[in-house]
Amino acid sequence: MAVADETYDSHIIGDHPDDHAREFVSTHVKGVIEEPRYIYYDQNHEENKRLKYIDYVNIEAYGKIQSLVVVVDTDRTPQEIVTWSVRSSTRQEKTSGGILYDSRENKRQSN
Repeated sequence: MAVADETYDSHIIGDHPDDHAREFVSTHVKGVIEEPRYIYYDQNHEENKRLKYIDYVNIEAYGKIQSLVVVVDTDRTPQEIVTWSVRSSTRQEKTSGGILYDSRENKRQSN
């Protein structure tokens, strides 16, 4: 799994110049991919072939623990991290596409 320099510079950071949290959590992205709390299908997975990895991270600059959602495009080789975002709430995260992995159950889920 990789993140292209162009994707990082132009989209993840470049498209969101006022969202400093994206830069603050960049060091946590690898950990969320390696040890996520959940992996779940994007609600439009059939169309965009994306998975979402989520976990909680400590953002020291803000003195807060927040959710970090990392979006991976599985239709590319190698699979590519296409974006990530920091969320203070997970209310917007929809699991209607299905949960693939739950770390508390420590096993892959089937739909």
